[in-house]
Amino acid sequence: MKNSRLASWKTALPFLLPSLAGFVVFSIIPMIMQIFVSLTSWDGLSELTLFSDFSGFMDRFYVGIENYKEILTSKEFYQVIGNTLEFVILYIPLMLIASMIVALILNSHVKGVGIFRVLYYIPVITSWVAGALIWKWVLSPEYGAINNILALFGIEGPSWLQSSKWAMPAIVLASVWKDMGYFGLTLSFSCTQGLSKLRGKASEPFVLTPFRRAALIDCIALLQNAGGLPDVPRYLLNRLGEAESLLRLFLLEVPTRILYIDYDADGQPTFCAASSRVPQLLRSALWNTREPAILTSGTLAAAGDFSHTEQLLGLTTYRPLRHFRADSPFNYKKKCLLYFPPRVKKRMDNRKMAEEIVRLVGTCHGHALVLFTSYRQMAEVRALTDGQWPYPTYQAWRNGGRVIQQFKESGNGVLFAAGSCWEGIDFPGDMVSLLIIAKLPFPIPDPVSDYERQKYSTLQEYIAVEIIPEMQKKLRQGFGRAIRTEQDSCVVAILDERAGIGGKYHDAALAALPTCPTTEKIEDVQQFIREQKRPDYFL
Repeated sequence: MKNSRLASWKTALPFLLPSLAGFVVFSIIPMIMQIFVSLTSWDGLSELTLFSDFSGFMDRFYVGIENYKEILTSKEFYQVIGNTLEFVILYIPLMLIASMIVALILNSHVKGVGIFRVLYYIPVITSWVAGALIWKWVLSPEYGAINNILALFGIEGPSWLQSSKWAMPAIVLASVWKDMGYFGLTLSFSCTQGLSKLRGKASEPFVLTPFRRAALIDCIALLQNAGGLPDVPRYLLNRLGEAESLLRLFLLEVPTRILYIDYDADGQPTFCAASSRVPQLLRSALWNTREPAILTSGTLAAAGDFSHTEQLLGLTTYRPLRHFRADSPFNYKKKCLLYFPPRVKKRMDNRKMAEEIVRLVGTCHGHALVLFTSYRQMAEVRALTDGQWPYPTYQAWRNGGRVIQQFKESGNGVLFAAGSCWEGIDFPGDMVSLLIIAKLPFPIPDPVSDYERQKYSTLQEYIAVEIIPEMQKKLRQGFGRAIRTEQDSCVVAILDERAGIGGKYHDAALAALPTCPTTEKIEDVQQFIREQKRPDYFL
């Protein structure tokens, strides 16, 4: 570990040294010199003999804290303090309001926001010299834009820069104009990362602003420089090359690419690129070759229909195209019970969900897997159930392989999980005799789904053709955690009121699952467990 950190420092140091040198030379040293000079009477014009004759310089110019005494007793000092306070009092509220407006627009999807995302940052990268010339014209009392606008309403504009009363508001206005793009961008990123922590994940479309273009070019240059360093391992060179190729995708505005940034729960960004021509590319690369192909998966069909997969893979017009769906070898009618909570008028919040989970876990004597679509909701419901049962309880976050193994070894534990636990993890035997699905796994909106939405004339059509089939596939994958062998038996509880009997998506949920008996009675769950499990299950 120590050698690895040392190697990291050796790699990073050449890139850090220019910035560190600039910071020391142009910030640290001038600050120290300024403090030292403030203790002398040197006027800045006399010959500086500080380094050639230090004692002579000190004898001639050293005055101690006399300069500070003079400042504190002068009238101008308090006037400067007053001007600074006035600037701060005016600047901070206006800057906050303007930055929030910019951030809200940046995070919105209104028409024309793309042009705004390009224009709003121009003042930040404009030099103060050019900015001063612009505002000198804008604030001119004779032909300035602001006074001309005021004149339209019968208001006589002031002499902004020539007036002791209006000069400070004019400076504040120009400062807000110059800085609001930077602070608005910072707030926009903070909002996006805050949403990602609330939702577990969030995405935003990538827009190539001048700032981002410059940042990408700098990153690519750094990657190239790192690849040119001596003794760089081959695997690292390959990773650097992959990163450079990915970043170059974001510099080229290609209409057939969907570019976006994905933020995880910790706010860490991932650059993502997807093609909007996947069906066409697959047809060109695979299907048009007319080579025989077999596509197999447990979730190719949504509610027994292959249409959604055919559309995704570009197979809608391919002929000959044959379908085969093998029936499950498991006897779900005998070995599985599907439970829906009784419908109530109130929506099931986290507290009611926790109460329902406690009832089910107690009835089934542990042996439970609780699947969530949101890590945040998982943590909140887990906290509400703390101490409500005697069974060992586990919570699997991302990369939770060790926790899952502990659950498997516990015998009668309860595992709260999300993410990858919906698929690809095997729980044979009695370890999962109760599978609880907290919410129907509808896909989370992202820029790719936003692009797909544009293909449909109505939202209802988009939901029916794209969203519901995706949900059904994911629900079938989660349901697959319940019964893994012919001897297994399990209660599957779906707590989402939309999937309950009489709910909006009840039929869609049932169509995604094998035929099995359903109930709304907790007594039926208790009876099912008693009939299916051996005596040692309850020990």
